[in-house]
Amino acid sequence: MFKCNTFGCIESPITQCQIHNWELICQKCIPIHNSRHEKDDIKCILGEIKIKLSKDNLVNLKSDIKTQISIIEKQKQKIIDEAYKIKSQIENLVKQALDELDKMIKDYKEIYNKELFEVKDFQEIEKITNEKIVFEDPLFTNINGTLTKNTSVVKKNNNKDFDIQDILNKYGLFLQGHTDKINSVALTNDNRFVVSGSLDCTVRLWNLLNKRQEAILQGHTSCVNSVAISKNNLFIVSGSDDMTLRLWNLIEKRQETLFKGHTSSINSVAITNDNKFAVSGSGSGFLKSEFSDNTVRVWNLLEKRQEALFQGHKSWITSIAITSDNHFIISGSWDKTIRVWDLLEKRQDSSIIEGNTSNVICLSITTDNRFLVSGYNNNTIKVWDFKEKQKVVEFIGHASSVKSIAIMSDNNFMVSGSDDHTLRVWNLVEKRQESLFNYHSKKINSIAVTCDNQFVVSGSFDKSVSVWNLIKKQKIKFECHTEEVKCIKITNDKRLIVSGSCDKTIRVWNLFEKQQEIVFRGHKNIVNCIAITSDNQFVVSGSKDETVRVWNLAEKKQEIVFKGHTSNVNCVAITIENRFVVSGSWDYTVRIWNLIEKQQEAVLNGHTAYLNSIAITMNNLCVSKSYREVKLWNLDEKKVLANSKFYLVNSFSEDGNFCAIIFNRMIYIWNLLEKKQEIILEGHKDEIASVVIAKNNQFAVSGSWDMTMRIWNLLEKQQESVIHGHSDKITCISITNNNCFVVSGSQDKTLRVWNLSEKKLETIIEGHTGCVNCVVITNDNKFIISGSEDKTLRVWDLLKNQLKTVFKGHNSSIFSVAITSDNQFVVSGSDDKTLRVWNFIKNQQEAVLEGHTYRVTSVRIMSDNQFLVSESYDNTVRVWNLVDKNTKFIIRAEDNIGVKSFVSKSCNKIYLSTGFGISVFTPDKDEIYHDFFFDNSFEELFNKDYYFKKYAIESLLPKFA
Repeated sequence: MFKCNTFGCIESPITQCQIHNWELICQKCIPIHNSRHEKDDIKCILGEIKIKLSKDNLVNLKSDIKTQISIIEKQKQKIIDEAYKIKSQIENLVKQALDELDKMIKDYKEIYNKELFEVKDFQEIEKITNEKIVFEDPLFTNINGTLTKNTSVVKKNNNKDFDIQDILNKYGLFLQGHTDKINSVALTNDNRFVVSGSLDCTVRLWNLLNKRQEAILQGHTSCVNSVAISKNNLFIVSGSDDMTLRLWNLIEKRQETLFKGHTSSINSVAITNDNKFAVSGSGSGFLKSEFSDNTVRVWNLLEKRQEALFQGHKSWITSIAITSDNHFIISGSWDKTIRVWDLLEKRQDSSIIEGNTSNVICLSITTDNRFLVSGYNNNTIKVWDFKEKQKVVEFIGHASSVKSIAIMSDNNFMVSGSDDHTLRVWNLVEKRQESLFNYHSKKINSIAVTCDNQFVVSGSFDKSVSVWNLIKKQKIKFECHTEEVKCIKITNDKRLIVSGSCDKTIRVWNLFEKQQEIVFRGHKNIVNCIAITSDNQFVVSGSKDETVRVWNLAEKKQEIVFKGHTSNVNCVAITIENRFVVSGSWDYTVRIWNLIEKQQEAVLNGHTAYLNSIAITMNNLCVSKSYREVKLWNLDEKKVLANSKFYLVNSFSEDGNFCAIIFNRMIYIWNLLEKKQEIILEGHKDEIASVVIAKNNQFAVSGSWDMTMRIWNLLEKQQESVIHGHSDKITCISITNNNCFVVSGSQDKTLRVWNLSEKKLETIIEGHTGCVNCVVITNDNKFIISGSEDKTLRVWDLLKNQLKTVFKGHNSSIFSVAITSDNQFVVSGSDDKTLRVWNFIKNQQEAVLEGHTYRVTSVRIMSDNQFLVSESYDNTVRVWNLVDKNTKFIIRAEDNIGVKSFVSKSCNKIYLSTGFGISVFTPDKDEIYHDFFFDNSFEELFNKDYYFKKYAIESLLPKFA
């Protein structure tokens, strides 16, 4: 429960220093701690561990105890009322019961009155916090037993949502496989591991023996096209569309070296048998030949440098093979030729294998170097006598391009994979097809054969790595989801993880054995949400197939299918006594399902938008949230108790005194000091993309999809002017620090600079080749920085009206940009899930920040330039240390609720909003506190109803992940 406070130590403490901030110390760190006192010449006083709870935790604990005591007192009264009816028979029984209940109260009060707690108290504290006493009603018709039997203690459901990174970090368990097509697979010589490279930019390591994922190697910034493993099984080499070759340490599962030199995508890699050199082939099918790399390069793996460069191909290189004696490199190209290069003499061999009428896609050579096999996009396979460079045989059978070839170790058979979804085994001796495997649902990109020739491993467009038993002709899949994981829960006993995925399955994982235990199949579409009963007996899932399903964990089978929703089921929750399931859907309804009677209990109408979150309190109140509102329901009476709109906070004033909220094409200006709505601004005819409050708080500017920009006088609370000019939707705006100019970006690919005082267009800036998604202006008002769908950041000189710099590096659209107050660094966020830090002075990339799992939608830099705040479609806000480039905090809300973030320019604060109110995070104090709700009824419930606050409202508020 507690850890030693000595840096780096994770042992349990046995004592506490009463001098140094009540630090906790384990047995082995006592000498280290004593030396600190000796160095400071301060006497060391160690004593019994006493823990002081935080003010909030102490208040919550006391509230829990008061509630429990209240329940106990009510039980006493029930007993007394019943006892008077048959007093003579039960006098002794009642006395015994009251004594026991009084003892319980005494024990609770002892905890209640404490300020400092002993370690042994924490088991009781955890029990108080996580359980609710539910007594059996006293029944005197059968006078026996005890009246204080507490058999109905209700455990709180574990409603916490986890993501795949949480599970990986905490439990070392990989739930999700590749999230895009697999381009390449390779096998270690000992048949223990498979390595795969994918369009999802990752290299993954799979344990072939236990059929599970072992590691994810991240670093490439674009799709991985090819992987190879050294013959000593120590290293992996990967080539990517990011034009880099990377060397990975297979044992330590980390990147070892980055090789740069190619000027186009790397399509194929291979490693010599002596493990000294890697060979790569490059080029792009999307570029004209004169602009494509089309080279073969040799890299010295020991000295970490380029060794040789071979030129000659007229089009992009698709495949590389190396003879077993390390003498020759063989390359196949889209130019329909196969070329042989002398690795020892660093020159092209005299022979070019021509005569092909189609593009060469893949190559493989027998271990005795006698035969070379090539695959083509005209569906054929050719076998060549490598020494004579003559065709021996041509195999015909595939119905589409042959993408990969692997020759078995006995050189008698080979296996081919094709776009026709099949694997075929060919007899090289008898020159005929031996067998056909057609179980893949999509194109096969890559194959590898185990050294014992018993298994083929394939990577496919269907995102799966599959293992084929050539003897039994069976297909085996690795244990993991084959599509994005949408939801993860952990059972209350911390024994099982349950995950739901876009692959339509629910998978149950054993946390202790680190392996998949059950796969539930039945949903016809994406699994959006799951919940687990508090007794760990059942899993409930909601799906895009419009059904809610109940799965029996003990019997490993589907128990119930609830039908009634008419659209995507997006959220589910279970009542505390496990009697009812509550679901929310895109059909705007909340539905209650009876788990005992296996039927629909009620339909709750009233929402005006898609539902995305359901939470249930300990006293069975239900909070349901849509993209427009949140409602509090009494489930027993099936009626609404409170309503609140969902407010999309778009911007804050620089001093943090005002915020602009967008709702239903209107702008709401809130006074944050007085916690009240000040102004409603109407006029836009379409969605509002951006609102900026001027530095002096006197006016605001908004840009809309209606192609207009509007200026609002905040003092007079009215529209001042409408500005036309853009020919497509306005996506972003920014105002200069002197409030003289506003810059707007649009889907028409232009930026426009407007004179605010004269309300006129100053200049049109053109250059982006895609929609302009974000814009920021330097603090000295000299430069504009814009991010675009064209993947570039562009810096424009505002005074000279010309392009200054283009920053390239992102692999997808850029959606957010910010600049430090000293104008030294620019930070951008992209659809490629990364943030990039650019040195504005040196005009170069400084760092790539990885961690978000979806599009980065916003980046903001705090006034001290020490911290960067980013938000993403993965529903998290991350606070990064700009100095050491690491994540310092991760903030999220529960379920599918996103968190918006804003920084204060006047103080070191981050404002957070989930759409229902404002919370404040101060990084220096490592704490988030709720400031206020936009709706007064929710604010009152939050302050008055403890259970509502703790189990319902807190699910709507941002918290540390």
